[in-house]
Amino acid sequence: MTITIDVPDDLQARIEAMAKHRGEAIAELSQRVLVEYIKAEERGDARPWSQEARQSWDTAVADIQRNLPAGVTPEQIEAEITAAREEVRAECRRESSHGA
Repeated sequence: MTITIDVPDDLQARIEAMAKHRGEAIAELSQRVLVEYIKAEERGDARPWSQEARQSWDTAVADIQRNLPAGVTPEQIEAEITAAREEVRAECRRESSHGA
C-alpha cells in the first residue's frame, strides 16, 4: 500500500537530513519510524508528550541542574551542547569517510 502525506517544510527538511545522515531513502526511514511508533502504541509505551515522559524529563532536568556549577548560564550550557554535538558529528563524518 502507498500512503501520501503532506508535511510542513521544516519537517520535510528534518526528515531529508535524517535520512541522508543514516544513509536511508526517505521512504525507508518514514516506514521504519511509522512501524516503530505503531509498535510502541500497541505496547502502551509512553509517547513523547505523555505525563510519564514529562515527569521523566523533569526528573532528568532537575538532576542535571543539581549537578551544574553555580553561575552557569543557559547560554553556556547551550554552547557546550552545541560543541559536543559538532564534535560527535565530525567524528561520524571521519568514520564514514574512512569506511567508504
